[in-house]
Amino acid sequence: MQLIKGKPLLSQGYLITYQSDTLQGRERTYAILFQKLNDSLQVTEEMTLHPTALYANDFSKIAAYNPDTRHYLDKDIFSCVVGLPPAIESMEKAQKMEDTLTFQPFLLESNDSLILGDLVILAGNVNYTPNNAEYSRKKHDAGLSVPLKIYDKKKDTVYTCEPALGIEGSLMYNYPSSVEDAGLRLKLSEENLDKFFTPEDKLSYVEYTTKSGGIIEIGGRKLQLAGFDRNPVHPAYTPKEGDIAVAARLLILNDSLPEEVNPMYVIRDNQPMSIKQYHAQSGLHIRFTNIDPATETFSFRIAADIKKDEKVSLAIARGVPRSDYLILQATIFPGINLFWVGSVLMMAGLCLAAIFRITQRRK
Repeated sequence: MQLIKGKPLLSQGYLITYQSDTLQGRERTYAILFQKLNDSLQVTEEMTLHPTALYANDFSKIAAYNPDTRHYLDKDIFSCVVGLPPAIESMEKAQKMEDTLTFQPFLLESNDSLILGDLVILAGNVNYTPNNAEYSRKKHDAGLSVPLKIYDKKKDTVYTCEPALGIEGSLMYNYPSSVEDAGLRLKLSEENLDKFFTPEDKLSYVEYTTKSGGIIEIGGRKLQLAGFDRNPVHPAYTPKEGDIAVAARLLILNDSLPEEVNPMYVIRDNQPMSIKQYHAQSGLHIRFTNIDPATETFSFRIAADIKKDEKVSLAIARGVPRSDYLILQATIFPGINLFWVGSVLMMAGLCLAAIFRITQRRK
């Protein structure tokens, strides 16, 4: 039977639902909910089975499918995934499918809408802390996403998704979103990076000096030096014996709660260095550059992103094949325990006969 994620299917008195799947290492585990119904279509029993699919070492294809079974006194319920979408089953098939997609570019402003046939796409505000599941599984230096609402006038249904981009050092990661029921694939174009993030070599830093508790004003924004952390932790900093490291606690003051950033000042082998802190929401790049014990002042070099415009470049492909289904083999074996009991009794009888035969020979 073919199961679409989240859509129950009735079979042999059971309502079967493909709930979710989780990839850990090379093993993808599926959660399949079985709900037994009586004649009044009421649920009398439910259970969740977890068949798995095991990828090859290079993740190029599925190497094996492993079943899951629920045992009862009078029966066994056996479940096994026997087929997956090409995009999940094989890297080669996934790449071929991706190559056949045609993406059409669009420019959208916040709260702008786009009409594609029976679909109306509404873009929300740019989000610098993406709520994208794939994005959340990896650490990034910065990120960008746009929440989208898609209204299908024909089905009178609203879908939500949030395609995202992630930056880690010089690497860029793209996290598209799919709306399976509408046959859409949506992704943010790479040109958004140049629009919303400014490369280091194009930034114009300005030096500011302040005391503890002081306020720094830059481009209509206010930053307050609230204190210091003498045991700092930073993803770009690996402590070394002999280091003198301190992180500033800078509060970016805004209309809501203040947001804290922690640029670091490190002295290693008598050489000072600064570790930048980037705050994507405000577009500020902040470096902690000097400490003057004599005057009790602290120096920071700060630059702001040069944002060309607030329009987001969105690429959309239509007619995308589904990738949220699986083919499941589910079988009920009634009286299976009688078979096992019979097999055990037969083996026990065989053993007794052999013992009796050996005993007779010895006599």
